[in-house]
Amino acid sequence: MVAFARSRSPYYRQRYAGLPDPIEDPSLLPVTGKRDLMVRFDEAVTDRRVTRAAVEAFVADPTLVGRPFLDGYTVTTTSGTTGVRGLFIIDQWALAVATAMGGRMRSSLKRPRFRAALIRAAPAG
Repeated sequence: MVAFARSRSPYYRQRYAGLPDPIEDPSLLPVTGKRDLMVRFDEAVTDRRVTRAAVEAFVADPTLVGRPFLDGYTVTTTSGTTGVRGLFIIDQWALAVATAMGGRMRSSLKRPRFRAALIRAAPAG
């Protein structure tokens, strides 16, 4: 994934400069924040056809809700309550993996031992 990002995204090429290749320890990767990603959106995307202006226009059109962007991307947004609205592009493969993982997690919640472990691990408050 890091090699892919380095090869296709000017943002990540710069962000990961000086890191070993390949990355074997994910803790070496610098944290990437939403604010920085949104400021440098056009440099961060790995599909050069995707631009912030095109995504903004796409999400502004209510007739396009539920429709794919470009070649089947799903576009998600955040509300911006932190002061920065997030725009995120997900390809169909990544969406399928995330959906499957979410389903697996939800089914695990039905098991009492798993649920108890989550409750013990949850932060107080």
